[in-house]
Amino acid sequence: ASVHGLLARVNNSGQIKFHKVSSSPVNHIKVSQKDERVFCTTAKGELIAVEKGGIVKNLLKHDAPLYNVFEEKDGVLWIESDAYGIIRFDDGEDKPLFMYPKANYSFRSWINNINIFQDITGKVWINLKGELKFYNAHQKKMDPLSSIVRNSYSLERTNIIRLFYDTTGVLWFGSGQDGIDKAVFREQHFQVSAPDPNSFVRLKNEVRGLFEDKNGRLWYSTKSGDLYVYKDGIEVKNVLKPQPINDAGIYAFFEDSRGTIWLGSKSNGLIRARPSSNGQFTIQQFTFDSGKNSISNNSVYCILEDKKGRLWGGTYGQGLIQIIEKNGDVSFKTVKNGLGEYPENSFKKIRHMAEDSSGRIWIGTTEGLLIFDPDAASR
Repeated sequence: ASVHGLLARVNNSGQIKFHKVSSSPVNHIKVSQKDERVFCTTAKGELIAVEKGGIVKNLLKHDAPLYNVFEEKDGVLWIESDAYGIIRFDDGEDKPLFMYPKANYSFRSWINNINIFQDITGKVWINLKGELKFYNAHQKKMDPLSSIVRNSYSLERTNIIRLFYDTTGVLWFGSGQDGIDKAVFREQHFQVSAPDPNSFVRLKNEVRGLFEDKNGRLWYSTKSGDLYVYKDGIEVKNVLKPQPINDAGIYAFFEDSRGTIWLGSKSNGLIRARPSSNGQFTIQQFTFDSGKNSISNNSVYCILEDKKGRLWGGTYGQGLIQIIEKNGDVSFKTVKNGLGEYPENSFKKIRHMAEDSSGRIWIGTTEGLLIFDPDAASR
């Protein structure tokens, strides 16, 4: 690069080719590790990409000189700015992010003015003017190291002048006068999320049912009777129409081969939720009554569809039920009206069911394990 805005490329044969990338001096050159591009910054505040074949593209025009470039693993760029400290540039977003207040940072073109690295968890860390911070991707801001490390007084300081991040994921840093500090970054495989973080009632955050439907919506329910549905991390409101009676308290979810979602509750029966064109589900709730084809118990803890498309439910009080849909209507076979092979006076409290490769249904109860052959029972 040169003060005249020229970029020189030398091929394997030693031939030199010049590219005019700017009318002002080039401050920094960065070869992308993600694709076949070279990034240049200029004294006039330009971020320029030279693509394969020598095509020059202006990516960013800034009102102050730009200097060194750091590239994340996914291609996001961090660029030193004389006016804003550092700029985060993502080619897929509408505008760059200015991470620090506007000021005169007095950067120089021949050194790395900022220490920057990406740790093994993907976080980007920046040491600017002696203060070490990381990029909070959720809130799109810089947070200090001390915000995620407890009981470490030394991390509050703002005089870090040396740091080294090693290949094992350990950060070594110090001020040059107070010895060396060590920070170990571990991958966070678990994240705690409370359904109702503002509630002090335990049942509000005791999750009893969890399920993802075929459209990628996450459903979960609490012991207190609350039902939540999320899509891409955003809560979807008013999914069920009308709302279930008596805060149903969903303990089981199941989506059948026809796209209907069945919800089994602790004490308010079985709910059928059929999808409609507006994204909502029209529901029908089935509770015990004295009718011949009624559900046998209002506690439904598990639901299963076998290989032949038959629906089964496990009640917590009256054993196995078969859920029969015909022309939109729903009826039930129970130990009282058609499932005569099922032990009537035992194994009443079912918690889990699973079908094996032979088509048999394994039923886990509070009294033991049952194995049920629905084909044999129907003969």
